[in-house]
Amino acid sequence: MTENEIKILSFIIPGLVAIIGNYIFYLLIKNRVDKQIENYKISYSGVFKEKIEIHKNLLKMIFNLKRDVQQYQYFDNDESFNKIRTDFNNYIEYYLVNQPFIKEEIIKELKQMTSELQECFEAFSLYKVSQNNPGLSKEAYNENTKKYIDAGNKIKRNEPFKYIEEKILKEMKADLKIEK
Repeated sequence: MTENEIKILSFIIPGLVAIIGNYIFYLLIKNRVDKQIENYKISYSGVFKEKIEIHKNLLKMIFNLKRDVQQYQYFDNDESFNKIRTDFNNYIEYYLVNQPFIKEEIIKELKQMTSELQECFEAFSLYKVSQNNPGLSKEAYNENTKKYIDAGNKIKRNEPFKYIEEKILKEMKADLKIEK
C-alpha cells in the first residue's frame, strides 16, 4: 500500500466507524422511543374510550331518569317510586365514581340537574299523597297542586336537562374532534 492509500484509509475507516456507530445508536433510540409512544397511544386510547363511554352512559341515564320521572307524574305506584329512587342513587353513584373522567363544570351541572329532577319527583309524590289525604288543608293541597303543575311543565320544557345534555354532547364532540 502506498502512502496516499494509507492516508485515504485513515480518513475513511474512522468515518465508517462513526457512521456505523451512529446508525446503531439511532436504531436503539428509535426502538425505545417507538415502544414508549406505542405504550402512550394504548394508554391514551383506553382513557379516551373510557371517557366517551362514561359520557354516553350519563346521557342514557339522564334520559331514562327524565322519562321515568315524567311517567311517574301520570302513572304512579310503589314499584315505580322505588325504581326511580334506585335509579337516582345509581346515577349519582355513577357520576361520583367516574369524576376523574368528567370535567368539574359538568359535575357541577350534573349535581344541579339532579337536584332539580329530585324536586320534580318530590312534587309529584307530594301531590299523589295529598290526593289521598282528605284531612289536608285546602292551602296545602293547592300548594302541592301548584308544585305538581310547575314540575310537570319544567320537565316538559326540558329545563333541568337541556343544558347538561348539550354540555356533555359538546364535550364528546370536542374529544372526538368533530366540533365545528
